[in-house]
Order: sequence, then C-alpha cells, then structure tokens
Amino acid sequence: ISSSLVAIVTAYLIVALLSIGTLIAFSLAVGVNTRYVEVEFRTFSDAYWQEYWQCSDGDTACYEAVPVECVTRQVTTSVSPTDKIWWILAMNPYVIVGDMVAGPLNTDSYSNDMFGLVSAAVRGLQIETDTTDYWTDCPTSPPYLASASPYDDLTDTVAAWWIGLGLQIVLAAGILAGAYRRLKTPTAKLARGSRVA
Repeated sequence: ISSSLVAIVTAYLIVALLSIGTLIAFSLAVGVNTRYVEVEFRTFSDAYWQEYWQCSDGDTACYEAVPVECVTRQVTTSVSPTDKIWWILAMNPYVIVGDMVAGPLNTDSYSNDMFGLVSAAVRGLQIETDTTDYWTDCPTSPPYLASASPYDDLTDTVAAWWIGLGLQIVLAAGILAGAYRRLKTPTAKLARGSRVA
C-alpha cells in the first residue's frame, strides 16, 4: 500500500471521526456525567384541575374564578452538566460550519434558519446546569411572565466555532508531527556507506 493511499484513507477516517465520533463521545460523556437528584416542586392540585376542566371552552372568567390550589410533590430528575463537556461537540465540522455561518447571536428573537438553531443549541450547552432542588409550576397572578428575550441566557456564552477550529488545528498539528517523525530518515544512525532506497 502506497503512502499516498494511506494518507487518503487516514483523511477520510479523521473526517468520519470528527463527524460521527464527536457525537458518540459527547453522548457517552453526557451519560457518564448525568446524575439523578430528588427535586421538590409545587404544582396545581387535582381538585384545581377538576374545577378548571368543568369550565366551558374559552370561558376566561370561569378559568380565573377557579381558586388556585397547590400541592408539593417530590420527583427524581436527571441533571446533565453539559457546560463541562460541550467542547467535544464543538470539534464536529458541521457544528463549526453551522456556528460560523450563523454569525453573531441575535438576542431579540429565535433564529429562523438551521445554522442559527445549531449555533443556539451549542451555546445553550455552555450554560451551567441549574442544580436547584425546588421549583414551582403553581404561579400566582400573573400566572406566567414572558421572558424579555428567548436568548437572554446565551449572552454570556462564546462562539463555539473558533474553539472547535482551534482543537482541530491542534489535532492536525499532532498528526503532522507524528507523520514527520515516522517519515524522517535516520541518517545519523546509519553506517557509513549505507544507502536509503
């Protein structure tokens, strides 16, 4: 097998490793780092829902007249700290291209293209996982507060493409250094008069 053929096959394998291997490695890392915690939360009681569903469809006055009654329950939930392992996914060539093409993050609205969604998803992995042991689904008036922006949490994150590209450059430099060492002719160790074919 000629060295050029080996180089071509190696290049294909590296692209496959970065494209598919990073997804597998990230999934395994999430699985290993996931832990399960007991969480206490407040939610609407069954009695509240029974009264709520007795109202006619669209009868807002009836909905508002139902007295809010909450109960506290415990549930086991999974917590995956992706903020420590997101860089594995950043090495994926498709993530690099998606994050680079998406441009600066628009904090005013959701993205309407695939590149923007990839960028927002990878940046969302950088946010530290909320390890709170309590939350509530049982709000007081007003029932829900709209967020000022869907991407408010992403303002403190960094673009993933330059980190992924940097890691790929380090990987390529390591491969080239290894190839150089293997192809280097050991002229200092050869006996006088020896020929290298």
